[in-house]
Amino acid sequence: MSATVFGTARFGAVDDTAATDLHIASLSYTYSSEQARGKNHQGESVALAIFEESTEVSASGVVADKTTGMAVAIADVLTLANESDGSLSLNDQNLSVTPTGTAGTVVTGGSLERSNSDFETGSLTLLYLPLVPLS
Repeated sequence: MSATVFGTARFGAVDDTAATDLHIASLSYTYSSEQARGKNHQGESVALAIFEESTEVSASGVVADKTTGMAVAIADVLTLANESDGSLSLNDQNLSVTPTGTAGTVVTGGSLERSNSDFETGSLTLLYLPLVPLS
């Protein structure tokens, strides 16, 4: 969508049809980690370890081309335009580890929906693990 934006806040999503086969309507990044606690003889936490940082990416939108559809498959490695647009590294911006040079975003799930009164839509779920090399 074309817009005149005032201020410095980011507006809208970047066109990502080349990677996702979708005209992106919604894109979200969720950061998570696992944790382990060390407890003393009274069961109180005296130590904490945070590990296994990851980013789950969800993308949804309208299928870009009715003749090819959504060709993205499970285990495909995608380079999203939003990963580095505007100098942000959205995959790992909140992680406490330095990513492996070949870490990337992998498709872990998806859905496709058709109806009688709307365009064909699709959604993708992707996972980014910063320490897993993908090449």
